[in-house]
Formats: sequence, C-alpha cells, structure tokens
Amino acid sequence: MYSFINIYDTLKEIAEKHKQISTFGFGDIWEIASSGDITYPMLFASPDGAVYGRGEVGNKFKILVMDKVVSGEFNETDVLSDTQRILLDVMAELKNNSRDIHLRHEQITLTDFTERFDDEVAGWSADVTLWVDFDGSRCDIPTDTLSSGSPFPAQALVTITDALASPSVITKAAGESYTCTAAAACAAATVKNSDDTYNVSVASGATLNLPDITHTDSDGSSSVLPAQTAMVCTLDTRTLFFYFDSASVLNFTATIDASLNQTGTYDTETLSNVATVSYEKNGSPASLPITLADTNTLKVTITRTAGGAASVKLTGNP
Repeated sequence: MYSFINIYDTLKEIAEKHKQISTFGFGDIWEIASSGDITYPMLFASPDGAVYGRGEVGNKFKILVMDKVVSGEFNETDVLSDTQRILLDVMAELKNNSRDIHLRHEQITLTDFTERFDDEVAGWSADVTLWVDFDGSRCDIPTDTLSSGSPFPAQALVTITDALASPSVITKAAGESYTCTAAAACAAATVKNSDDTYNVSVASGATLNLPDITHTDSDGSSSVLPAQTAMVCTLDTRTLFFYFDSASVLNFTATIDASLNQTGTYDTETLSNVATVSYEKNGSPASLPITLADTNTLKVTITRTAGGAASVKLTGNP
C-alpha cells in the first residue's frame, strides 16, 4: 500500500531522471528560492491536502516547473515554452507510470506565471490529485487487541424471523444459536459488451472485476483506465512565434522544419503592437488557415501600431 512518502519519492525520481530538470523541490510555495542558490530548471511539488473515500486516498499537489529569466526578459517566451514541455512530460509520467499511483484527471489546467519568487523565474503550474489505494481495514490499525470482556448477563428470549422457514418466526433463548434456511442457488449471470467481444459468466454471489482498458491518445501515448471510464484525448498543438525587436524590421521569413514539430495547419494569430500583418507561403500571398509542410517558407510582413517591439504568434494543429 502506497503512502505519502512513496509519492514524494516518485516525484523526486521523475525529476532526477528527466534530462532537463536540474533541481527538485518539495514543501510550501513560500519556500521556493528561499534556501539559497538554485540550479534551474526546477520541478517543485507543494502538498495541498488530501481526500479519502471508496478505498483510496487522493493526495492533492500543486506542481510547478520554472526556469530563470535573463534580465530584460529577452528569453521569457523560450522559458515558457520549455517549462510547459517539461511539465507535460511530468504529467505523462504520472499518468502512465507502473507504480500504484493513479492520475485520473480528464483535463488538467496548466497556469503560466512570470516574475515569480525571489529569483524572478517564469514557468507553469498544475493542480493535480494523485490517488493511492487504502482499504481502511481495522486490522491495519496499530492498537492493542480488543477484549470481549466478561460474559453477557442472562437476557430475555430472542425472536428471529426466517422468511424461508415454516413457521417463519422462531423464538430462541439468549445464547442459543440458529442457522437461517439457505436460499435456493441462483443461476449464473452473464456480463458482456454490446458487440459480444467481452462475454463472461459470473456465478451467483460472485464478484466480477471488469478489466482495465488501454486507450491510445492522439500523440501515440497510451493510457490505462478502468472499464466504463471515459477518456478525453489531448489536443496536439503547433506554435510559430515571430518577434520584431527593431523598428526597422518589418518582415521575417522562416523555413519550416518538421524535426522541430513546425509542420501543420495554422488558423489563429495573436498580434502584439501590430496594426496589419500579411503572409506569403513559398513566395505566394496566403491567408489563415495556412498549411505548412517540411521545407516550406513562410514570410510575415507587419506594420506597427506604435513604436517598439512587436510580435506575431501563430497557433494550429498537426
């Protein structure tokens, strides 16, 4: 049976094995960056209570991944991109691990943050509940053996109703035993699915545990869920970011690289300090949605709303 310390060990092991995570932290949020110099990126887990019910305990955590932002925020976008990818890796490890820890969220909200804590880091956080089995047996409680005490004093007669006996009402003295009439055996039941690919006979009074089902997500990863549990597939997204730092720079041409997950169909634009924007795919005018393949070129041309830096962010799907 897993305990709280086992969850701590699991989170620490995930951090130590991930090649991009340099430090693992655990405790209250205010303790982040309060113990001296930290080597970033860092995975930090903060306990946030627990819930008990139906043979299991759900331990709540706020999990954060953060990295140092260079003075002047020149790399803030890169930090947010990298730390989001790392946090998604941690979620995947928790959801698909072989340990007795279960992450069953259908959707998990990731919240970005910037200029947090003493080190002015940026990154992402997620609130999760990690479930572990707990049968709640009294046999596991570390107490002295309960004593039955002195014999019960003499009691009055006891009336027992046995619906299958004749007569159905029986009177017994206190301390006497009585065996109820056994019911006739019921026929076995059949448990099956709609297309009959699962068909099992269950004896009367027996318990059948339906087998878990392995689902394949849109990114090719697999998730094992209990039978009758719905699964919501994750949406694989693509992002292209164009940054115009100088007032004299009004266009930029990018060559799409499939190995960097840049191919896909882009249908949404997010503009910052941009009055107008136009696109050219492989030298020809284009408009959203734009489908880009490996080695395609995309030229982005802007006019600014005001002086200063400007940016264009394109998002879409593979």
